[in-house]
Amino acid sequence: MIIFSECIEEVQRQREIYQREESARLFLLNEDSSIPMNLTNTLKKLNIDKQPIIYYIGGIDLLCQLIKDGLFERKFLKKKIFFVV
Repeated sequence: MIIFSECIEEVQRQREIYQREESARLFLLNEDSSIPMNLTNTLKKLNIDKQPIIYYIGGIDLLCQLIKDGLFERKFLKKKIFFVV
């Protein structure tokens, strides 16, 4: 019984990952490469009316990622940590 519930949980996780990827793909569809992807431009794009709900989900996920990346970058620069690759 435990194996069955673990399989169900894994299927649900995979479905959520797929749905998030699909929503991000829809949000980025027809993206203009000359416009930088940043908080301001993402917010402007989220302000477009009459899009399917999955469009906004993808935009909000992207917005969250941009915010996380920005916070990490600020912490990184504040501590003056540099990595050599």
